[in-house]
Amino acid sequence: MGEPFVPVEDIQKIQDARKILLEEYDINVKKVEYFQNGREIRLFALHYVLWIDLTKDVKAQLLKFEYAFSQFSFPSIEYIDLRIKDRVIFKEIVNDES
Repeated sequence: MGEPFVPVEDIQKIQDARKILLEEYDINVKKVEYFQNGREIRLFALHYVLWIDLTKDVKAQLLKFEYAFSQFSFPSIEYIDLRIKDRVIFKEIVNDES
């Protein structure tokens, strides 16, 4: 038998991230995309997507989300990238009404 598609430790980290978002922020993750080569996930919630690196501390990345949550107008955010240490990168939705 070969290795599982998603390693057990990654499944646990995904479950932990979903639990933290639900219990601490009342955010229900609608969909998870897993990228095996980069060991990263995209969590689809509300109107935006959170990018998380599974090789790093998931809880620490979600603490950065707490900061972002207090700073941004979320209906105008497409994604929030929490993968880079000491950085929160986001993409704002641009309404091109020209």
